[in-house]
Amino acid sequence: MDDSDQKYELAAFFGNTFHESDGFTAPREYSSCRESITSNGEVYCKPEGYTGGMYTNRYCSTVHTTTSEPAGCDCKPQVPESTSQPGYVEANLLFFGRGAIHLSWNYNYFSAGASMGVDLCTNPDFAASNAEYVWTTAFWFWTMNTGAVGKTSAQSVTDGSFGGTVNIINGGLECPATDPVTASSVISRLDDYCAASTALGTEKLLGFEGCDGLQEQFDKCRTATGINSCPSCSVWA
Repeated sequence: MDDSDQKYELAAFFGNTFHESDGFTAPREYSSCRESITSNGEVYCKPEGYTGGMYTNRYCSTVHTTTSEPAGCDCKPQVPESTSQPGYVEANLLFFGRGAIHLSWNYNYFSAGASMGVDLCTNPDFAASNAEYVWTTAFWFWTMNTGAVGKTSAQSVTDGSFGGTVNIINGGLECPATDPVTASSVISRLDDYCAASTALGTEKLLGFEGCDGLQEQFDKCRTATGINSCPSCSVWA
């Protein structure tokens, strides 16, 4: 890989991670951990809209266990309210998005932890609270996770496709990219990618194939104004 290839991959990587982590300010997914507190070394989360009682563990696939194939961290689909911190739930019982790329789902935590040599099943919040794991989980996902697409984000970059990286990371919500419900997230991701590409001095943007409608959304937002605009993309044809 020469310097120009590295720039293309770094732009795609940092554009995506900047978006996923809200400008590197949110190591934990807002919807599952809008607020967090630490007590006696344990992290507790208050999910958006949570008022107490049992909480649905949205990223728990019960068919994936430590003894299944493929494996996953053991998890419970419903987790209780903390008795020591009322109104919060214990963060280490949940497998929501954490880290620079917001690693999610119990099976991804298992695979990432096994690859890194760290127990992310018992301590999934390491991916948010430990700076090393904030980034190594992102590197693992980028280079190892194929999801439903059958290739990694790194391979998509080699194929010249930024759209492929979007599909792998969040295709269930952002592809097709023209869905009005998620359009604002797509536009924000495009703006972050364009900004990273400019900062790194790439000669062009990668292609948008691999995520239906992404080219169309790019063509619209780079010339738009207001909330539907991606101003960092205006310099890219």
